[in-house]
Amino acid sequence: PPERHGKLQLLVSADGRDGSLTMNTDANVYASILTDNATTSYNVPNGRATYLHLARGSLQVSSAAEQHTLQAGDALALRENVTLTLSSTESGEFLLFDLP
Repeated sequence: PPERHGKLQLLVSADGRDGSLTMNTDANVYASILTDNATTSYNVPNGRATYLHLARGSLQVSSAAEQHTLQAGDALALRENVTLTLSSTESGEFLLFDLP
């Protein structure tokens, strides 16, 4: 879907904002498709955890302190107040979970 290309699309949330499905927990689920050399970012809120799962392709995930290269099937969990930069080296599709 075009609303996922190059940006994070909110799929599921506690309050149903932005047309997302609702669930009875304090979490948000985003999806994105990044084509070759595309970049997007996500600010991890203070006191929250982030879990990222790469469904296909490859992805560079970086913050001010560290950098990770993910391949299809890889996942990354963070509990930091940082801004993540997500960059594709080849077309990639991923889910990002914002958790308490």
